[in-house]
Amino acid sequence: MAQFLFFGRFTDISKGFARDLPDGVSDSAALSLWLCRTFEGFEAQWQRAGARMAVNQVLVMGSAPVTIGNDDEIAFMSALSGG
Repeated sequence: MAQFLFFGRFTDISKGFARDLPDGVSDSAALSLWLCRTFEGFEAQWQRAGARMAVNQVLVMGSAPVTIGNDDEIAFMSALSGG
């Protein structure tokens, strides 16, 4: 079962959960599309500048999809700000 973690503004949308990935969701691009369809408000947060995904504690960089599976920890975080 994939473990999902949500940080920052993503926590307003969903608490962390674990579940098997649906058929056809095997990379980061398909996952983000599925979550946009599954959770109301996810797409708006995902489209914000600075939103990031990490797979097994490694940030997904660039637009090339990263392979994911049911044994992965997948985290979503909004942009960090300091001050």
